[in-house]
Amino acid sequence: MNIRFRCLSLAVLVAGGLSAPPQTRAEAPTLMLSGQLEVVPIERRRIVIGIDTNHDGLVDHLFLYTSSQQRPQVEPRIHAPGTIHYVEGVPAVVTVQSMGRTTVFSTADEPATQVPDPKNTFPQRLMLSQGIGINHVVPPVQIRVTDLAQLAPEASCDRYPQSCVKVAGFYLPFPG
Repeated sequence: MNIRFRCLSLAVLVAGGLSAPPQTRAEAPTLMLSGQLEVVPIERRRIVIGIDTNHDGLVDHLFLYTSSQQRPQVEPRIHAPGTIHYVEGVPAVVTVQSMGRTTVFSTADEPATQVPDPKNTFPQRLMLSQGIGINHVVPPVQIRVTDLAQLAPEASCDRYPQSCVKVAGFYLPFPG
């Protein structure tokens, strides 16, 4: 099984005593997606953001956010058309715009990122900062958008705690 995902963390990885310089905001890769959004809080600190970009009922991209706060203030669940703007790097930022609201998930201590909204169409904004990490996953299996509503941590899991949420037979690799 070929699993593709990118892991971002607040820690700088050091190999052989050398570390790569962090990317600046100007050179960080970005991704803009539109489609059917699913934003699902899983537990006290984890949130799944899924999007179906081609309207076939299957999730095309997942963003897995782990907060350092015990109870991030997010809507109970979002199931609506919307957009995602993802900026990879340090800090990583996922901006979700849907239903007249903008929610920013960030690994920064204080997000300094401007939310792309030139017409001020999303005046209600919620900033979630101090995240432990954001993982961007292109699912290696077919995950139906409706499956995301059923997500919950497994009661008994012999894996690492950050990977005890399973959907369509695939354990979600949450950061931290």
